[in-house]
Amino acid sequence: EPEAGRYNCSWHRLHVHSPEHASARINPRHLMECMNRYRAKGADKMPVAFVLGHHPAFEVAAGSNCAWGVDEYDFAGGLMDSPLRVTESETLGADFLIPADAEIIVEGLIDLHKKEFCGPWADVMRYYSPQTLEPVFTPTAFLMRRNPICIGNWTGHDSYGLLGAASYIYSVLKERYPRVLAVNQVCPYTYIIQFKPRVPGESTRLAAMALGSFADRIKNVILVDEDIDPFDLNLVLFSISTRVDADSGQVQIIRDLQANRQDPSTERALRVGGLIIDSTKPVGKPFPEIGKPPDGSMARIRLEDFVSTAELGKMVPSSTRHSRARGNPGLLRRISLDTRCRGYDGTQAGLFVLIPKRGIFKGGHEDHEGVQLYATGILYYLSEVRSPLQRAQNDL
Repeated sequence: EPEAGRYNCSWHRLHVHSPEHASARINPRHLMECMNRYRAKGADKMPVAFVLGHHPAFEVAAGSNCAWGVDEYDFAGGLMDSPLRVTESETLGADFLIPADAEIIVEGLIDLHKKEFCGPWADVMRYYSPQTLEPVFTPTAFLMRRNPICIGNWTGHDSYGLLGAASYIYSVLKERYPRVLAVNQVCPYTYIIQFKPRVPGESTRLAAMALGSFADRIKNVILVDEDIDPFDLNLVLFSISTRVDADSGQVQIIRDLQANRQDPSTERALRVGGLIIDSTKPVGKPFPEIGKPPDGSMARIRLEDFVSTAELGKMVPSSTRHSRARGNPGLLRRISLDTRCRGYDGTQAGLFVLIPKRGIFKGGHEDHEGVQLYATGILYYLSEVRSPLQRAQNDL
């Protein structure tokens, strides 16, 4: 950013036209605002660097929607739990610093006036997006480590953007509404927020804040109570089915929102309608409890009486048993890979693996000096959950 010298980190698609130039898709967010400020100062080009491979936490930080005043190099260092190492660029030296531990970096200049066709390709929505005219990028230097690893990314099938967006949205909402318990980005631009309202209308204000505070990242908001796991879609749909009267203020259509350019549902340029579904129970009014068997009855049922030890060993990996034995029963929960065996009340059968129960997307940060952002479970998810889950799916 030319005035304060802050660094912006974000994900952008790059369409290579020749060894000498490419076009970069830039949506109306912070990087476009940086371009506007360079242009206002009379500049014709703006320096950028494409980072192809870095620490996963750095890539998560680049997918977060930080406040404008946050230096996102500091933000990335907070998420990595250590300062981001930087070095002088080949193109501009100390006037433009680049990540020192990147696998590959392509330095260059974004033209603030000239544009070129970009796309089509499969985008975050998983649909092929149409061609658009985007700013021209001219490379000025190619830098890499010895034997670099270039990380390929098939858009719509990665976790970095999802984790970064959900964790940051959680931290921002939590500052204003401390009873926000979890945030789950269930699919592109649709978020489930676990919340415990205290007064009537509080849920609507929370949903309005979510829709209005994160540009085009949120289109639909679903609110659930503290007894509904926002990461369990069966329970979320159960909540909508039993706690929502669609002919009431619990369902609201918000018109004329700024749309994401990749949203194929829009009928007008950069305009779309949003949806709020408040499935929290009414405040100050009686509401029936969910029926459940007595705790004593459940305690008398032992799986070992019905399933052999050998079969139980196949269901739960040994590392899982060790974790539970160390006294962390609340940290992990079992999920079934066969959704046909799962009831709306959460009963499950089939092959089980363990994932963090809550807090994958929980985070919070402090500004500048000593910046810290904790996105609990991100690296655990990437290394200990996603890979075993993928292997289990392949085995099935």
